[in-house]
Amino acid sequence: MDHRLIPSIPLFDGVKRRRRLALAALVDEVAVPAGTVVTREGAWADEFFVIVDGDAEVGTRSSARIATLGRGDVFGEIGLIAGPRRSATVVAVTPMRLLVAHRRDFSTLRHAFPVVGRRIDETFAARTAAVA
Repeated sequence: MDHRLIPSIPLFDGVKRRRRLALAALVDEVAVPAGTVVTREGAWADEFFVIVDGDAEVGTRSSARIATLGRGDVFGEIGLIAGPRRSATVVAVTPMRLLVAHRRDFSTLRHAFPVVGRRIDETFAARTAAVA
């Protein structure tokens, strides 16, 4: 991933310039066409996602649509933190660009970059409280 993209992503606000290359090494940038099922409820959770561009819908078997996500939003943290399976299905509504961190890199991202880890944990707490 191009480390120059980092300052444009709210999750990464506060990451110092000298640490951006290390952060960029933890994520891959991928393009996803509209209509792609990015995560499926019940599947094994192995990745965390940050939306660079595009929109997605989040739903479950019991609720057709829970939320709409867009630029700067994240998903996949619930399965990696509370896992081991996905709690929802996420479908690309438009073509998307995503940053993807696999399980091991997600753990490093949370611990080596405390400001990022705190934001991920806050998102996790808010989402799990909303369904409790």
